[in-house]
Amino acid sequence: MTRSLPTPLAPLALLLAACAAGPDTSGLDVLGAVVDETAAPADPTAGEALRLGTERARLTEEDDLAAVLSAHGIAPDGEALGLVYELNPGLGAEDLVPGARLRVPVVEGPSAVVAAVKGGALVRVTRDAEVKHGFLEAVEEFHLALDPRLSGPAPDPELARVASTVDLVAGMVTERSRPLDPEMLAQMRDEVRLLARLAGPLPASGGDEELRSAEAAVLAAMELRRAALDETRGRLPGPPETWTLRVHTVEASLEDVDGFRIWYTPPALYPYRDSFRPGSINSLVSPAEVSLPVADYVVWATRPQPDAPELGRADVPLRRRADGEPEVVRLVVVQEAP
Repeated sequence: MTRSLPTPLAPLALLLAACAAGPDTSGLDVLGAVVDETAAPADPTAGEALRLGTERARLTEEDDLAAVLSAHGIAPDGEALGLVYELNPGLGAEDLVPGARLRVPVVEGPSAVVAAVKGGALVRVTRDAEVKHGFLEAVEEFHLALDPRLSGPAPDPELARVASTVDLVAGMVTERSRPLDPEMLAQMRDEVRLLARLAGPLPASGGDEELRSAEAAVLAAMELRRAALDETRGRLPGPPETWTLRVHTVEASLEDVDGFRIWYTPPALYPYRDSFRPGSINSLVSPAEVSLPVADYVVWATRPQPDAPELGRADVPLRRRADGEPEVVRLVVVQEAP
């Protein structure tokens, strides 16, 4: 059984385009805006679809990554750093030293932006803008619904800890201070919207058991994310931390069997999976793999047909492994005949 929620707010319609200028940039979702130092700060997720290419560059003592990006017309900030990591798989912050060779983005379109770059302007790039805009909207919903519980005579300490992490990450998005994983932001977006919708009007007395249960699950997720973000505070951040989850769909004999779709979602969202769509792995072959932010997940399988029943649910704590191997889960989806 899943729990019903009030009708969700209509999603914001944003016109985004994937820029595909060669193999290094295909599939990237990047917007760009020419930096205007004389104008008031703009929406950090605004811009128009860019067409990107790449060039090889070498870092030196005089030309660090910020200087190299600027020389190629890219404003050097956390968003640009994330784009560099995407263009150079396996690159870490520790590799960005003099002598390093890497690919950097260059703007190839639209023509007005290219002309601005040739005139000396810098372009502020934004990756996964739709997810980031949706997250910031969800943070506003969260505070609108829950600030009375944070500022009253008896503020909710657990909710305050959730709000602290939410506001920390929102600040990273608006200040463009570091690369952030879009899957993590999408999970946080849905979690804070869940809390906002469960809160409703402030109750006259007592607590709401359903809200408290969801709040505890969201807090556990937020604490894990906060710990990962705090690890790199005060130094150049590396790429967003993810780990590989490998899921086998098996018979009772533990032999792999194909033809099942794998779904995953944070524990707080599992009871509301009809309102907040879970993630899925785009493969019907066992085993299937996906790279996800380090977190706790509920994982299950279904047949690919619509409304197929769930099979083989498992609770999965996805963490970094010292051996570097994927986290392996086996879901028993075919039982032995009686």
